[in-house]
Formats: sequence, C-alpha cells, structure tokens
Amino acid sequence: MNRLQGSAEALSALQITEDMKGLDTQSKSLLQYAEVLAVILRDTIAEYKGYSWKEVAEFIEVDSITSTMEVSPGRTNTKI
Repeated sequence: MNRLQGSAEALSALQITEDMKGLDTQSKSLLQYAEVLAVILRDTIAEYKGYSWKEVAEFIEVDSITSTMEVSPGRTNTKI
C-alpha cells in the first residue's frame, strides 16, 4: 500500500481517536481537506477514475467547503 501524502493538517485529521464521541465533528474535520475528498471522489465516482488524487483535488473549489451550510434534505444551502 502506498504511503499517504498530504498536508500535515490533513494527515493529522486522519488519526482515529480512541473515543468515538464527537465522530460527526471529527468527520467534518477530516472532510474539509481537498486531499481527502480527492481520494474519496477518485475511488468512488466513475468520472474521476484514471485521474491522480492531485488532479482531482484541482477540480475541487476549496472555498465551497464550509461548515456553515446545512446539507439536510430539503434544506441544502441554508445558512446556519
């Protein structure tokens, strides 16, 4: 398996805590990094197959990643 590379912040967010309390917060912390999203997108979405994670990361508009938008059904893009 290839060693994961990325920013120190993204790699730090990947560390699993012993206590699963706050999993939602930890998940949001992890998913705020384009490097992490790029790997997920590349390996799950057919349109991204064949691209490197770095290429996929370039497609992500980093300023669109926010924790102030709700993503509940029927309430997407509602400011919190």
